[in-house]
Amino acid sequence: MLIMLCDDDIDDIEIFQEALSETLPNTELLVSNSCKDLISALKITKPAIIFLDINMPEMSGWDCLRHLKSDPDLKDISVVLYTTSSSKRDIDFAKESGAYRLITKPDRFKDLRKVLSGILEEIAPPNPN
Repeated sequence: MLIMLCDDDIDDIEIFQEALSETLPNTELLVSNSCKDLISALKITKPAIIFLDINMPEMSGWDCLRHLKSDPDLKDISVVLYTTSSSKRDIDFAKESGAYRLITKPDRFKDLRKVLSGILEEIAPPNPN
């Protein structure tokens, strides 16, 4: 399974990569440090899911989400907003904007692994065969 992460914080990227490799070791992760880079990469490859930080330079995660959901070729990709925010307003706006979910970046590594595992099982359940 191919997953994309769009985040500009190096520490958050490294933690995400490690948690993902421990949770689903056969998963490929592509990282973009800006929304513009993400959109360019999506012209070449389509992931099963995108984890998108809201607070990004140049183009916000909100603007990027609007762009993705308005593009007929990209609108069906599941997008999880991955942010430090936990406000009800942001959660509601994420749903209204077409995001699969908004998750607050967990403080603990094991919590991140648990969140990733749950979301990825929902998006692409393991094959029972």
